[in-house]
Amino acid sequence: MKFLKLTAFCALNGFFCHSLAAEIPTSEQQNIPKELSVFVGHDDLWAYVYHDLDGDGDTDVLLITKPEKIKSLTAKNNLVLSILEKNKNGRLIKVAENNKIFLYSKTPKHLFSSEDFFKFQKNQFSIYQEIHAGTSHNSTYTFRKFKNGQWYLTEMENTQTVNNPNTGMVDVVTDLKKYPKSLKKIRFDQFNPDSLVSELYSK
Repeated sequence: MKFLKLTAFCALNGFFCHSLAAEIPTSEQQNIPKELSVFVGHDDLWAYVYHDLDGDGDTDVLLITKPEKIKSLTAKNNLVLSILEKNKNGRLIKVAENNKIFLYSKTPKHLFSSEDFFKFQKNQFSIYQEIHAGTSHNSTYTFRKFKNGQWYLTEMENTQTVNNPNTGMVDVVTDLKKYPKSLKKIRFDQFNPDSLVSELYSK
């Protein structure tokens, strides 16, 4: 049995990069917390993060799991990012999941640190990804829980470094889009970075 380590492996795709997973060696494996074993088997766990996501004082979980079936190493194998929240009885329940943000690969080409992969603020969390491929690109997606109990994309920020031929310097270009001014209302489970980038930047 192998676990998967939270390490960012990024592949450029349009303006976005996806995070890829690498398997943890057997010597580094750990036992799955009992409360998470309901949602994932040993062979399917990639990573998990405990945090009070919705600000109600209870500890929730962001859970990342491998796809049920690996198609092939040349095809897209999406990981599943699940939001687990504590209910009134103190039990974790899955309230949403997304299988468009992360990719799984056994043979990644790029390896980067992911110490700041997730960032948290009250009632919201952000996912940060970066890539270095000639120029530096990074993307941050922020999700917030609305009053209806659903999680939505509220902010998307793309930053890249561009060589300026006029000055010989490197310029940092940042594009920030926020809901509702420049982002439509997108539920967490419906968020697809590829489709959104294509829609926003192909006009």
